[in-house]
Amino acid sequence: MPIITAINNGDLNKAGQLMQQYNKAGGKFVQGLANRRAEEAKLLMQSNADSTKQNLTPLAKSSYQSKTLV
Repeated sequence: MPIITAINNGDLNKAGQLMQQYNKAGGKFVQGLANRRAEEAKLLMQSNADSTKQNLTPLAKSSYQSKTLV
């Protein structure tokens, strides 16, 4: 499941788990990226736990999402 799908479905815990897989640069594991993703996931999951269900508009697909980041 793509991260955007988890967010649009309101499953921020799943989105936090998924984002942690993006910890490589040039195909190699980078500890700094792993640390950053862990902190980002923690913030995302905390915001999910702290908030009540809100009427959020799903993020629309954009041309940006189809581009490969280098």
